[in-house]
Amino acid sequence: MTASEPTIQTIETSEVPERWRELWDQVTRHETRVILTENGAPAAAIVSAEELRQLKHYQQSVERDLSFLANVRAAFSHLSEEEIEREVSQAISEVRNKTVSIEQGPS
Repeated sequence: MTASEPTIQTIETSEVPERWRELWDQVTRHETRVILTENGAPAAAIVSAEELRQLKHYQQSVERDLSFLANVRAAFSHLSEEEIEREVSQAISEVRNKTVSIEQGPS
């Protein structure tokens, strides 16, 4: 990908046949992304294969994160918010105390 962000062009789908080669060249060179509109409303986009791969990777990452959060939520579903806050505060205090001990070194 080039150092600068690709521009974004918005065009009507009716313009695509006459501009296809130009759009293809610009997208494959990572110079532009194209939003296709139908009667003024966004309908589709044309991006490079690399950008599509990055989007898929990002989506998978978000899905993993959401799955992780759902698992954490399920694991603690039996606790009230107050109990969770108390447990988190206690865990943070323990980690801070251990960090201070490590930074100070052996007595």
